[in-house]
Amino acid sequence: MAADAVAIMAPISTTTISQDGAFDRVGAKDSGSQLIEYDEARVPGVNVLYINFDDYRLMNLASGDLDDILSAYHELASPKKDVSVFLFLDEIQNVKNWELWIRRTYDSKKYRIFITCSSSKLLSREIATSLVGRNIIYVLYPFSFREFLTAKSVKHGKYALYEEERHKVNALAKEYITNGGFPETAFEADNETKKKMISAYYDAILYRDIISRYIIENANQLEMVFKYAINTHSSSFSTVKLHNYFKSQNLGVSRQTINNFVRFGEQTFLFYQVLQFFNGFKRSNQSRKKLYVVDNGIISLLISNLKYGKLLENVVLIELLRRKEKPSIEINYLDNKDWEVDFVVSEGGSVAELIQVTYELDQKI
Repeated sequence: MAADAVAIMAPISTTTISQDGAFDRVGAKDSGSQLIEYDEARVPGVNVLYINFDDYRLMNLASGDLDDILSAYHELASPKKDVSVFLFLDEIQNVKNWELWIRRTYDSKKYRIFITCSSSKLLSREIATSLVGRNIIYVLYPFSFREFLTAKSVKHGKYALYEEERHKVNALAKEYITNGGFPETAFEADNETKKKMISAYYDAILYRDIISRYIIENANQLEMVFKYAINTHSSSFSTVKLHNYFKSQNLGVSRQTINNFVRFGEQTFLFYQVLQFFNGFKRSNQSRKKLYVVDNGIISLLISNLKYGKLLENVVLIELLRRKEKPSIEINYLDNKDWEVDFVVSEGGSVAELIQVTYELDQKI
């Protein structure tokens, strides 16, 4: 039987699972749970085991206890022996020495293993270190627009050709561009409640994912840096300019501190920076960067003067990252002084696609 170890990193605790057509990606209303839909003709329900290690009843487990859980599962469920057993282990990092058990279970070649965790507790590089040579890491982003429409029970694609559905899609497009695609907000109708949800997400990033993890003493400095950075979304971003701005305001934030904060934001999936496209790595790496945010809801939370063209550009970048299938694919921008291309998609230095984003047809390109 084939054995897989799949690590699923979820920016801001997005709760979704995907696997090779047997399991379909679905959204969860409760960010602390996982909903798994599967093709029971291919994978019988008795061959799927899901364990949530955030459950208080499973606190203080050690890796040896997992053998007892697995033995009890086989005794009670009697999974079919001619089909792989799928193990879904949520917040596995709560189990002491979990990686030793995962490696041994993986090497038995009897299981297909999925582990999920939020970025606050385990970074992708830490998973790669723990499961070296045995893992594939998937980063799960907030809902795409297609998934957002599905969550709203609105038909899309060819079905949107019908006038009634097309109007619904157009109306929801503005909502998605403004409020983003966090699963919980997609299911919430009240705008004020949505804002509170997004604010809670953002506070979790600041205090749980970054301040607690990196032991940051001055939370106010972090908030200032992030607010400035998010205000520059879909535009050129420079830590030098940010440092000079803070100096002009007599705010004592060192450039090294700013660089660290931005790096922390990238490591916890809040920010993404895009380099300019050049035919040489060194030149590209030293170019001006453009900054994007993982979800438009966070942008709308912190910015009052919204520009829909910039919001749409941010949506497109996150969608490009979501569709990026190969590590060799690069996403850059091109600035030729007289004109600019928002996104250049390339592989091995060869340009595959040029993408220009505009919200209004008469907008200058």
